[in-house]
Amino acid sequence: MSILSQVLRLTLPLIGAITAAVAAFFAPTLPGPLVLDINLVVVSIPIPLKSPLFVRTVLGAVSASLLLFMLCRNYGPFFPTHLKLRTYFDEDGLARAVAYVWAARPDIPLAEDWHSQRVQYLTELDHRMRQQLPHYGPFFTAPNVGRYLRSEGTATHGVEHAGFWQRYTITEVSGNMTHFLTPPGASQEELETRYALCDTGYNVIEPSLREYLRCVTVVRPIMNQSLSCHNRSFYEARIVGVTRVRFFPFVSLDRTVFCAEADKGLVPIAYAVYFPIA
Repeated sequence: MSILSQVLRLTLPLIGAITAAVAAFFAPTLPGPLVLDINLVVVSIPIPLKSPLFVRTVLGAVSASLLLFMLCRNYGPFFPTHLKLRTYFDEDGLARAVAYVWAARPDIPLAEDWHSQRVQYLTELDHRMRQQLPHYGPFFTAPNVGRYLRSEGTATHGVEHAGFWQRYTITEVSGNMTHFLTPPGASQEELETRYALCDTGYNVIEPSLREYLRCVTVVRPIMNQSLSCHNRSFYEARIVGVTRVRFFPFVSLDRTVFCAEADKGLVPIAYAVYFPIA
């Protein structure tokens, strides 16, 4: 579904509700001697449509009905299912992504010393890699890694409506990425990452009223991640994809911060940006 189609389908009820509310406020008088007869078996009650009170009541009911429809409608079909993603490891960009995502959900625990824990995590990744691939040099801890390491892949998401109110269940998160390290004066090295959704309580999306009014929420599904090279897996671990989701005027995945789990909060490792598949 295109963004333009989403914008039209999601905003038309709001436009209709606002239009009806404004019309009810001004209560225009309809032309002509129109009368609505309400038959109650033994008696007929004529209601002149020129009555401003009746017009306000009808238009107010229309506006309220459209707003209620927006509150209760199923937004699941609007969630993007197949996307391209690019993952970045530069520290400045990661810090900005963390600030952007956590601004919407500051209650998600974040390790206070996550910068140093991130270095330890990436160092351990390189250590595991060199045990299996001794001919590889530093990869995730290579000098200027944010500049020379690029990662591209695809992601698949599935979301189902799980209740009358805005409650959804994440049914699928899967994808793969290829990491390309191209340092100057050296040959290109590649690694592959695959991940799939874990069945946890974090697979429920239930925006608070504040998030609903801001049209933004944050999800944090946990995934099993596997790193490999030439089909030789050298590292498997759980990773958390903390993702900022916008659901009006169109549904989009704004940014994902991939985090490792630690005792006192999450440790951001990298961040991803999404693009539509042409």
